[in-house]
Parts: sequence; C-alpha cells; structure tokens
Amino acid sequence: MDKVKNFISRHYKRVIRAVIVLVFLIVLLSSALYYITVDDGTYKEGDWSSAPYGAAQYMDGVSINEDGEFEIETTAQDLWDKMLEEHSRVDEYLDSPEELARMMKAEMVTQYPDTRPNPDDPIDWDEMIENPDKIQGIIKFKRADTDGNKSNLTYVNPETFQSYVDAYNNNGDETAKKNALSHFTLKQSDSSASANVPSGSANGNLSGADGDGYTEEYTSSAGITYKHYKQYQGSYAENPYWDGTIHSSGCGPTSIAILASGLTNLNYSPGVIAAEMNSTYGLTSYSTLQAEMNSLGMSAQVIQNPSASTIQDNLRNGKVMLVSVNSNTIFTGGSHIMALVDIDSNGKVYICNPGSSSKYGWYDISEIMRGCKYIVVTDAKGGTVGGTPTGGTTGGTTVGGNTVGNTVVVATWTQVDTEVTTNDPNVQSKDETTYSMTTTNINYEAMVKQYTMPFDMLWALLVVGEDKNFIFELTDLIYGSDIQITVHDNLTVNTQVDEWNYTERIKAVVEATITAKCKEQTATDTITNDVHDPHEENEYKTTKTVVTQTNTIQTELTKADVWIVDYENEFTYNAPVETTNTSTFEKEDQEYPNTPNSEGDSYSCEHINAKKAELAKKVREAAAAADAAAKAAQNTTSNTTPSSAAANPGTQDTTEESTIPDSAAASGVTYQVTCDENIKVKYYNRYINISDNVTNTVNTQKYVKGVAETKEKTDPDSDKPNFVTIFRDKKYRLNKSRIKDAAEWLFEIIETNESTVNMLDLIKYLLYKATGGKGYGVLTYDFSEFEPSNMSNVGTNVGANYASLNLTQNDLQILYKITSAERGGGTQQQQEYVASVILNRVLSSKFPNTVYDVVFAPNQFQPTRNGHYERANPSQTTIDAVNNVVATGDKAQCAVYFMTPASSIRDDQQRWLQNCIFLFNDVNDSLRNANVGGSHNFYTTTDAQNELQQYQ
Repeated sequence: MDKVKNFISRHYKRVIRAVIVLVFLIVLLSSALYYITVDDGTYKEGDWSSAPYGAAQYMDGVSINEDGEFEIETTAQDLWDKMLEEHSRVDEYLDSPEELARMMKAEMVTQYPDTRPNPDDPIDWDEMIENPDKIQGIIKFKRADTDGNKSNLTYVNPETFQSYVDAYNNNGDETAKKNALSHFTLKQSDSSASANVPSGSANGNLSGADGDGYTEEYTSSAGITYKHYKQYQGSYAENPYWDGTIHSSGCGPTSIAILASGLTNLNYSPGVIAAEMNSTYGLTSYSTLQAEMNSLGMSAQVIQNPSASTIQDNLRNGKVMLVSVNSNTIFTGGSHIMALVDIDSNGKVYICNPGSSSKYGWYDISEIMRGCKYIVVTDAKGGTVGGTPTGGTTGGTTVGGNTVGNTVVVATWTQVDTEVTTNDPNVQSKDETTYSMTTTNINYEAMVKQYTMPFDMLWALLVVGEDKNFIFELTDLIYGSDIQITVHDNLTVNTQVDEWNYTERIKAVVEATITAKCKEQTATDTITNDVHDPHEENEYKTTKTVVTQTNTIQTELTKADVWIVDYENEFTYNAPVETTNTSTFEKEDQEYPNTPNSEGDSYSCEHINAKKAELAKKVREAAAAADAAAKAAQNTTSNTTPSSAAANPGTQDTTEESTIPDSAAASGVTYQVTCDENIKVKYYNRYINISDNVTNTVNTQKYVKGVAETKEKTDPDSDKPNFVTIFRDKKYRLNKSRIKDAAEWLFEIIETNESTVNMLDLIKYLLYKATGGKGYGVLTYDFSEFEPSNMSNVGTNVGANYASLNLTQNDLQILYKITSAERGGGTQQQQEYVASVILNRVLSSKFPNTVYDVVFAPNQFQPTRNGHYERANPSQTTIDAVNNVVATGDKAQCAVYFMTPASSIRDDQQRWLQNCIFLFNDVNDSLRNANVGGSHNFYTTTDAQNELQQYQ
C-alpha cells in the first residue's frame, strides 16, 4: 500500500496532465466531428461540395418529355464526379453514384405521375435501383366514371390529348370522348415566378392579324399573344345572345374569347362561347363569367369592387382578368366587360376592349377605377392550358427553391340536344346536338407535397447515423408508397320541355280600286282601310326539348399510403336522383306589329263583293239607259214619216212615251259586266291565348365524399415496416446509437436546411416513438397536417360553393356591414369565417333562404339589435374577406353557428351545444371553453354538414 501511495505521490502531476490532455483531445475530436457532420449535412447554395446542393441540381434537371419519358440534364455519374472534383465528402458516406441516385429518387418518386403506357402493371423497382438514371413517378390518376367504375388514367402527349378534345367538339365522336376521359396529359407550370413586368408603356406588341372577328393581336410582356376579338366585327356578331345579339350584348363572351385565345388552345370564337353561355346560363354576370372561364380550364376568382392596387398587383403577379365597368368610365354608356392583359412599370394597364374601335390599349388605372364593379381573375403564368409548353417538354420539379413544375390536364364534357317540333309553319323545326369538351388543370403537386421525403432529410440521417443500409431501407419504404388522385365524374342531365300552345290571329287590311265595265259604260270606286280582324285564326303547338348533359368533375386525393401516414377517403357513388318541376305560364296577348308581316294582291270579302255588285248594277243600268235612249231616238225618227193615218184626216196622231227600264233585266236584254280589281292587302300576325307549360327534370348522379381516415405509421410492433420499426431493427443498432447520441446535431441540420425545417417536430416525435419513450421535447404529434383538407388542394373545393346564390349588390352590402359589425377588428381570415357562416345558413334548409332574412332573423345577430350594424363602416379588409368567400366558397368548414367562448355556459346553451359539433376557435382551438375576448367558436351540425356537401 505504501508503495502505491509513493508511486501516486511521485507521478500525480504527470497523471493529471495526461488525463487533461486526453479530455482535451476527446473534446477537440468531438468538436471537429460535430463541425464536420453538421457541415456535411447542410445545404449550401452554389457549393458543389455540398451533397444536398448537388442533389438539388440533379433533381432540378429532371423533366418529362411529351412521350411521358423522364429526361435528365446530367447523369448520376457526372454529378458524382463533379461533386468529388469540388472536394465533396459524399464518398465518405456512399460508395457509388448508384447509391446517391437511389437516395435522390426517393424524393422524386412521390412528385411525379405514373406516365407508363400501362399504369396497372407493377413497377420494377429493382430495375430502377440498378439503373441510376431511370426515374419513375408513382402518383396514379384514377377516374370514377358515371357508371360507378374506377380505373387508372393513362398518360398521353398533349397533342394527342388535344386531338381527342377537338374530335369530340367537332362531331361528338364517342371514341374520341372515351379516349379523352381515359387519359391525362401534362403541361408545364410556374408555381411562383411573376410574369415579366414591362419597363414602360411601349412593352408588349400590337400587330396586325386576319381572322374572323379580329384584325389585331396583342403579345403581352409575358409573351402571351391574345386575339383582339370585337363583338361587332365577326360573322358571329348578329348571333342571338342574352336579350339581344353578340353585337349588342356579347361583351362578356367576347372578352372570355380574348383571354382564351392566349391561355388555351381551344380556339373558341366569341360565337361559340356565347352559344355555350346562352344555353347554360342565359345571361352575363360575374358568376356566369367565372363558371364559363372555369369550364374552359381558366380557373377564375371573382373580386367585387377591387381597389386599383388589387388590379395592379394581380397583373404584376402573372394574372389577367375580365373587368366590369359602368357608365362613369369612358368605355361605355352602360355596363361593359373588357379584358386586362398587361401592366407596365408605371402601373398603366393594357385593355382589350371588345366593344370599341378606338378605346383600347394602354390606359391609366384611374380610367378603370371611375366605375369598376368587379374583376374575374385567372392565372396567365402557366401558358397554354391543355397545350404544349415551351421547349417541347412538360416536365420539371420543385426542388431547392426551383419554381417549375407540372400540372395534370384532364377533360370533361357537355352535350346539348335541342329538338323543336311544331305544326306552326312560321316556326322552323330543329333537331341538333352541340358538343363541348373542355380541359381542367389539376395542381397535383400542391396536393401531395406533404408526403414527400426530402433528400436533405435522408442525407441528414445518413451523415449522423452513418449507416447507408438503414437509409436504403427507408428509400425502399418510400418507393412502396401508394398515392392516388381520383377524378370523379358527376353527371347532371337537365331536361327542359317547353310546350307552347297558342293561337295565331291574322288581321287583313284591304285597299281596293274596282272598275266595272258594261258596253261603253264604266264606273270606278275605292275601298280604303277595310279591316278584317280576324282574317284567320290557327291553333298551334310548338314543343322545344333541350337536354343538357353536364359532366362536372371533383378531383380529390383519395389515397396516400406513404412512409409516414396511411390516408384514405373513399367516395360513395350515389344512385341517380331525379326531381321534376312543372309550371304553366300564361303570357299576355301580343299586339299587332306596326309593319305588316306579309302582303297580297287578291282578296275576297263581303265589302269587295258588295262594291262590285253596286258598280255592276250601276254600269248595267247606265248601259240599259243608253240603249233605251238610243231606241227612243230611233222611234222618234220613225214617227215623223207620213203614214196612211196621216192621209186619213180622221185618225189621231199619238206619240208613245219612251220609258227607261229600272234594270237591264226589265228591258229583256242581258248586259254583261266585267270588273277590274286593283287590290292590296296587308296581313298583320300576332299570337294570343299563349300558354307555356314548362317541365324541368333534373337527374343528378354524383360521388359523395366519405369519412377520411388518417393513420400514423409509427407502431413499433407493426407487421408492416415503418420508420420506427426500421430504426429499431437490431441490425441498425449502431445507427440508432449514433443518432441518439448526436440527436442535437441532427436537429441542427434539420433546422438549418429549408426543405426540412418544418419536419423537426415530426422527426423528434418519430425518435421518441423509436427509442422506447426517450423524450426530445415532442411527445405527441398532430397528424392531421397530412389530411388534404389542411393542404393547398388547387382544383378541389372542400366547402360549399356559393355560385348558385346569385348574390345581388344589396346582398353584398349587407354582408359587408354584418361582417364588419361582428368581426371588423379581426384578420381577413377571421372575417371570412363570419361571412361563411351567413352564406352557409342561406344554403341550409334550416335557415331563411336570403341574406337579408338570415341576418335580420329574430335574436340571431346581436349587431342588428344594438345599433352596431347601422354604424358599421366596412374596411377594405372586410370587403376583401366577403368578396373572397363569395368567389371561392366556404372557409368555415360548414359552420352554421359561432359564439364567444365562455368559462361557464348556461343550461340552455349547454343543451344546444350538445347537438352541435365543435369545429374550431378562430384564435386557438384550446379556447373553446375559455372566456377570452376577441375570439369566436364555430359549430356545425351533422345535418348541416350533409346538406352543404351537395354545394361543393
């Protein structure tokens, strides 16, 4: 013992120094390892030694060509060589470019559609792994058709897809229709870049052109060429539209044609669009313009009473629009629709005016704002809807901040059969069919973005855990994902039968000059304004039958069995529902027109016959009198000749008195009379006793959304592999140990990289589940973020649509004031909730059916009773909130009630709440029972939810 003590005593300082050096070396080594690991895992812009940056460049260069094949700008081998040349440490973690590609493709597979010729075949993942530059998308697009069948859509190139659409539109080709509805195509989209803003008014190019209805084309500063149609110029100008013709009333359809000429390749003229709108809507309003633009693939938003900055900002951000102006502007004496397609650096806007030969081109925005009522905005950034994008590709990806992506294009259709049968010779019978197939864009990337595993996350796990086999098993898990987006066909068949029963009454107005002749005698007389009403009456029946088949589509993510969750929502196909309404309308008798409908030169009536008899008698009597006079004269001559009686002075000389008979018949002589007639008859037609029996039958068959189910895939005892089971696998125990020991390093990398920063809590929760309960500050996780309703689902409406309400300006003013009175101090989103509740009530059968009656219903909205409504002065935020809800639909999840939360609830309120479903608090869900000022709880009922679904 003494020896030990003596040894320690002699070497104490030396041992301490050694321990200190050892600890210092460990700390130094640990710090160096920390620095190297974090540096290796971090995305560094422009630095090819950074594996995340190099991978982003590779993925950024991937596109899909027109044949649906993936193309890359550089190979995985070239990327590998480039990174090593730039002193990347990628080879410290991986052994080959094939392994790097295997990781990169894990991010890409969930971002691309399955474009194989037969998407029903299983994917050969072994081939894709072995071939580093073979890429495969897994997103399947399905179609749920009107027969209740579901099948995978097959990719076809844009030109072929458009040929199907054109063939159906030309002649209703059923084969073309079937092909269009069983395929999809792709177009390139720009998800965030603004349109090129011109530096001055001279940007953009107006050029001469030669087409039906236009002589000029305008190419905007964004490079989009619009045909400047005129409503008064084309062969369609006198086609009927609304209450007149396209010339007089067709500024709306013509303006849509202008936008469509640049943004679609449908080549629809104003005549075609006007015919569609006439048959479907019958008038121009902001809602019908929006609906027509949507049907053409130009997804549209209505903004009521926009500010100048709203218009300018939309144009600067790559939007174009229709604008409605009134007589306060220089463009019209009434109401008028025009197209705005460009903006310069000074804020001037370029107007395509369909109604003027001079008032178009660059104008100061103030000219619009003198009388701007609303705008209908659509996106011009994506170029040709349903067409072939620039460069002949339809690909791209959104990686590392890149903005180029893909939009899927599908088709839908409308068919209108019109038959007119009649026994009225003035009405033309008709039997014709018009076909209209349009395309719809699906921004599927926004629908699936939450399910992507970023390369940066896999790379962070690799540099910390240093086990590539663990990473490869994760990539295989991702490759096995099943993502399905379903296009549901909802068919509405509207059969309207108009049976018109009416009487045609014809009035004849006769002008006649009649000349009677008998021997040398003539007599002439006239008949003027001899009215025969009725001249003729005819009973007619005309039946017009219009059968409009409209297929509307509802696109939803229906399955996402991915690395982290299993989401599913199956839609139920409802049997057709038929409703019939019959009405009879009695119409007022028409007045005779001021000008005749027809004329004639012969007519027979009692007045003409009497006049002819009168003149005939007159000339016969004149002729008889003339004959008698002649005979008397002859007798007188005979009496002056001496006779035997004269020689006998005893005989009395007598002279017989000549008499003229009263008629020709009295003389015993037949007198032939001829009559010359000069007759002019004007016929005036009108309809009386008019009745219109209208039978409207609507047959609707639709898909109804089911109850979504989202299951987190974190069960450590699951038979199917997930992140947790793989992490806990014994063969990866060293990987597990490293990640547990350096968890903070992993978290730092995740927080640093933009693509993973939002995944930090998720990874902490997964590690908590995988390490048997060791906490990293996150013990629960809300997996509802993976539900589609919480994502940006472009093309998918999850709430009620208010287009059917046809709101008036008075309705909007009431909405502005009540929203302001209820929530005017809140955010735009909070005010949108209030407006949504009111409009949901209007749609619901449980409440009144007008905005006014809902708002002023007894004991409902307190501001209508305490004077706050009358004093309300809506702000621009309030106006924007209401307008956005009206244009885009429900923002309050079918809510029909809201109230201020309270710490204690009255018994009557408690009973009422028991029948309600709590949805959310507009400040914080946890406040539902807290007495917190400035917040509202929103509620619905099962009946309201089910009822409002039909308006989605």
